[in-house]
Amino acid sequence: MVRVRLALVSALAFALALPPGIVPAIARAQDAPLDPAQAEALALFRRGVELGEQDRWADALEHFRRSRAIAERPNTVFNVAFALYRLGRFTQAIDEFEQYLAMTEGQPPSERRDEAVRLRGESVASLAEITLEIAPLDARVLLDGEPIREETGSPRTLRLDPGRHVVRANAEGYEEGALTISVLAGEHGARSMTLVAHQSAEIVDPPPPPSGGSILEDPVFWVITGVVVIGAGVAIGAGVAATQGGEDYRGSTGVVLRALTF
Repeated sequence: MVRVRLALVSALAFALALPPGIVPAIARAQDAPLDPAQAEALALFRRGVELGEQDRWADALEHFRRSRAIAERPNTVFNVAFALYRLGRFTQAIDEFEQYLAMTEGQPPSERRDEAVRLRGESVASLAEITLEIAPLDARVLLDGEPIREETGSPRTLRLDPGRHVVRANAEGYEEGALTISVLAGEHGARSMTLVAHQSAEIVDPPPPPSGGSILEDPVFWVITGVVVIGAGVAIGAGVAATQGGEDYRGSTGVVLRALTF
């Protein structure tokens, strides 16, 4: 708990970072009211400090970020970085500590800047480093849904927070690949991914025509045709015999019959 109190920037430090003219009011027990937006930022900041002292770092981070969205202050940035550090989200913590150091560049040396440098170094040392061999070389690699900085080539270096991560890769003409990686703080290792090319559909040639040329030259064709014609003639003849003794039928059947008996 002592370390937390030393690391977190207090509400008083936040107040000292406010624009001139507001600071004296706070120093005099806030004789004059703050601007509503500044007052809200300060209240969120104070609540974030309280939550951090209770080790509720996820909630503290939310309050510091909300405060920062209203008023961008170096002390708020430091506390955002420190909350991320305590949550083990070292990749993001490094970025925030670097922002804090950039915002306070040129200021006199201070315990806060020294602390930021030290915590940034610890965060870097806590990252796992994995070398990823990838094929094809132009595959697009995403780490936990976000593209990595190295866009092409192999191997590529992944710097990961401790824990479980999902690596996905895709390339034109290949099926998407996925790899789950679990790493420890400071771990160094290697992994590989080889994407599988899409299978192209086989084109099947149509069967060749029967040998001997035209189907009209096939004797089987003529046998079948003859059977069909004879059957039709028999059927029509039976129909005509059934009408004998009655009136002449002058419909189409007679025409067909004459055509068949020509």
